[in-house]
Amino acid sequence: ITKASSWIIHKKNNKTYFATSMHVCESIENDLEEKKMISLIENNLDSFIDNLSKYKVYFNINIYTIVQQGNRKEIVDKVLVKDKKHDFCIFNINNSVGKISEISNVSPKIGEQFYSISAPNGIYSSNGAIIFSGFNSGFYFDEQKSSIFTIFSKPGSSGSPVYNKENKVVGTIHSTIKEVNAVSLSTRLEEIKKNKKILLKIINSE
Repeated sequence: ITKASSWIIHKKNNKTYFATSMHVCESIENDLEEKKMISLIENNLDSFIDNLSKYKVYFNINIYTIVQQGNRKEIVDKVLVKDKKHDFCIFNINNSVGKISEISNVSPKIGEQFYSISAPNGIYSSNGAIIFSGFNSGFYFDEQKSSIFTIFSKPGSSGSPVYNKENKVVGTIHSTIKEVNAVSLSTRLEEIKKNKKILLKIINSE
């Protein structure tokens, strides 16, 4: 069973587009042929830090099982953007749900504080979600040249958005460093922007 998180990157024509990690989308695609339900657990976060909660965050908990979102059940339509190098992807559902999380125009700086909302190890609540905070610590020189944040993450955190204090996305967590507690690796902001441009081209060509 795959556990992961995601955030809404775009909406158009009664479709909602979710950003998450590519290794999550690989699990989704393996299941698409059977058209099983993706489990979107919607969290209405009413009073958390700096109105961070005005963006509804979705957790793809147990992709292979049916979980209701309120009284709705959602099926993934398709995975449209696949960036395996930077472990980032975008999929859509044929329904309009939630609100778009705005992408920042300002790259994270070392020492700045950031926040992430996720469902580590599949832990979540319909009445709230776990908010983690940490600091940007530059880049990890792996293949992706990932951004480093001192934000706690576990399986289930993949795909979770990293927000700045203006509630704008600066990264998407894709993995952690096992040897170190509370360190997350994130797809860089510039790669997220590039992939959104690819998404818009795909949508406009349909």
